[in-house]
Amino acid sequence: GVSVVYVVLDAARARNLGCYGYGRATTPEVDRIAAEGIVFERAFTPAVYTLGAMSSVWTSQYPDRHHAEVSYADRLPAGRLTLSEALGALGIRSAGFVLNPMAGKALGFERGFSEFVEVFSVAPESGSRGEGLRRVLPQWLAGRRGSRFFAYVHFREPHFPFNPGPPFDTQFGPDAPLTVPQRQDKAWYTDVNQKRVTPTPEEIAHLVRLYDGNLAYVDREVGLLRQALEQAGLWDQTVLIISADHGEQLYEHGYISHSAQVYEESVNIPLIVRFPAGKGPRGTRVK
Repeated sequence: GVSVVYVVLDAARARNLGCYGYGRATTPEVDRIAAEGIVFERAFTPAVYTLGAMSSVWTSQYPDRHHAEVSYADRLPAGRLTLSEALGALGIRSAGFVLNPMAGKALGFERGFSEFVEVFSVAPESGSRGEGLRRVLPQWLAGRRGSRFFAYVHFREPHFPFNPGPPFDTQFGPDAPLTVPQRQDKAWYTDVNQKRVTPTPEEIAHLVRLYDGNLAYVDREVGLLRQALEQAGLWDQTVLIISADHGEQLYEHGYISHSAQVYEESVNIPLIVRFPAGKGPRGTRVK
């Protein structure tokens, strides 16, 4: 008798969220939701890149099954049954709102959804930033009262570029020494990953602050999503799931970004489930 909103924070590693024990106040809104629901401490992604991970989310198959006979760079194969198709067969309306093209139509992820919105196209002034969702999601939710639905919301942050705007760029310390091109273009961290450049400890500390700033930014947007559900009268009729497609390496093992390593920073992702009052556990941690 409830609806479901499934939120993906792209490249969010569990260890940098407050509800997973992080020392910085990166995620007060997510932490508040976590305190009202269940925190799964040992959730892991089956793939450390978006295409593989989200294909597994929608098909319930591991990557060597859902892309077994095609390249991992190819679209989700049409022969794989998806969650949205299964929901549609039950008459449940499903909608996707994505801010990362790697989770979008070019790779076949719209299949089965009643509606699928690439937010960066309908709100181009916001680019891929999370605030673009404010243009489309509250209105959609306002029209869902009285009906069951499944909504998939895929934020890009805290994913690269590590370039949060104010006040998030300085929320955890000075905005230096990395330059704007270094944190906005892949050239610098590619040079680091290929051992052409050795970053200084100060640069890595700044990189982590910027990643945390991205996380704090998207946490604010999650809080606004909660407000939209409350204002639409849906908060107490909706299961909210917050997770990630994969984590992120911040030079702990000599590498920045994801896709190439499977250490804890890449694979251990948040998984938080908040039920409406009386519909499920509250204040629970699953170890």
